[in-house]
Amino acid sequence: MARKELSRVLIDSLPHPAMLVRNDQVILFANRMAKEAGAREGTRCWQSFGLSEFLSGDHRGDVNEHAGKLPPGGTGCTFCLRREAMAEKALKCVPEVSAFGKFWDTYWVPVTDSLFLHYAVDVTQRRVMQAATQESEHKYRLLFQQAADSIAILDADTGHIVEFNDRAHENLGYTREEFAKLTIADFEAVESDREIRARLEKIRTAGADNFETRHLTKTGKVRDIAVSARAIEIGGKTFVQSVWRDITVQKNAKQDLEKRIAGRTADLLAANAKLQQEIRKRIAAEKVLREKETLLAVEARNLKDANNALKLMLRQHEVDKKELEESVHSNIKQRINPILERLRKASPGAHQQHLVLRLEMLLNDIVFPFARKISSPLIGLTPSEVQVACLVREGRRSKEIAAELNLSQNTVACHRSKIRRKLGLSGKRINLRSYLQSLEKW
Repeated sequence: MARKELSRVLIDSLPHPAMLVRNDQVILFANRMAKEAGAREGTRCWQSFGLSEFLSGDHRGDVNEHAGKLPPGGTGCTFCLRREAMAEKALKCVPEVSAFGKFWDTYWVPVTDSLFLHYAVDVTQRRVMQAATQESEHKYRLLFQQAADSIAILDADTGHIVEFNDRAHENLGYTREEFAKLTIADFEAVESDREIRARLEKIRTAGADNFETRHLTKTGKVRDIAVSARAIEIGGKTFVQSVWRDITVQKNAKQDLEKRIAGRTADLLAANAKLQQEIRKRIAAEKVLREKETLLAVEARNLKDANNALKLMLRQHEVDKKELEESVHSNIKQRINPILERLRKASPGAHQQHLVLRLEMLLNDIVFPFARKISSPLIGLTPSEVQVACLVREGRRSKEIAAELNLSQNTVACHRSKIRRKLGLSGKRINLRSYLQSLEKW
């Protein structure tokens, strides 16, 4: 009894689903992980643990049709090796069985003639890692073979070529079989065997090296090569991964460019000497020009001073002129206009009125530039229209103008219409007073 209990404890301590099963497939004991996966003691392993999913198609149909009764001859999971394990009394294993969304290495271990231990180990992570490793190796192989440069793996001790891509042998004109038999010394055109061994030792010690050399093709042509090499460890052994690129075209182009540069440099030196001579002449001419510019600058300053003085005089003249006009205008308005007004009222005769009007127009013609402007023959205003225009400009309304000139309002309106027509304002939305005031700025 103690031995049986110990067996249960050991099985239950396994970190994998495990069951003690009779030869007739009835589960006698299942550990915690097996029960979590569906195993029930007293049922057949394929029935509760496998949920009948791993039976063959025919057997699954028979079991479902006959309510769990066994088909003739019994049944079992398609991958089951219990019979082989019990017959040979040896452990049997089926690797990577897909079940419950994972992959399992599944084992059958005979315990007695009628009992076996059935357990499964979760290898999903291992399978994922293997798949990732295989994919990585596949990608590396693709990169290795499809690289534009020649790539070769060399034995660091002997210099023999262990592995290489197609570009390595194709660029030198060899078949893969021919190239596999070569060492670096067979196509190296610059370094001797001793120098090659020294180079390999340097790469092994320093870890990497970049240099230029030359390779011989199968037909004897020499190609310029740029090499990038580094030491790598594979299985505890040191190898050299060498990547080389044919730079013959670039080298030839560089040499041609250097020749063109040398020729161009000679031309530039000659042109520079000529330019230096011209510069010296120009410097002398510029010196003379600067002396002339100095004299011109002095004259320009003198002219500027004179011009400023003239502008100042003109501005003062304008100020004096404006002050004089304002003084005359003020005297006429304060002293003469009242006298003219009294004279107009004291002289009822038409002839006297005409003389007063004539006198007033002459005074305005002398004092007010505006009156002279609008009475210009180019505009064609009559004396009466000039009088009306002057009063409109001062802001007088038609009624006030009619009273002051002893005219009817209709006559004033007629004069205003003719003034607008002669000034080109007919049909335009322009204020007559504003327009007349603008004429003062002429």
